[in-house]
Amino acid sequence: MKLRKTDKRFNLYRYGFDCYVEFKTEDWNVYNRTTRYCIENLGPEFWHFAGRVYKDGKWRAVPCHKSKRWESKRIYFRGEKYHTMLLMAMPAESKETFHL
Repeated sequence: MKLRKTDKRFNLYRYGFDCYVEFKTEDWNVYNRTTRYCIENLGPEFWHFAGRVYKDGKWRAVPCHKSKRWESKRIYFRGEKYHTMLLMAMPAESKETFHL
């Protein structure tokens, strides 16, 4: 997982999400595992619809982000500290474990 910065081009930037983690198309196990730990440790997910904020969370999962080159999955964070907290909370991954 590599942490990347956002800027004014991103739609979620105006809600305070200044960084994200991107996963490749085939990394569903890692993506699902990360979202599960976000729910357990960071609380509910940020949710908005038509400009209205319904849940004001610290993270937001986007399961299908399409760019010109490939499809990917992203998890946006409101600050690097939440990404660091998530990495500290997640135990080491075993290759034999399958997460849904």
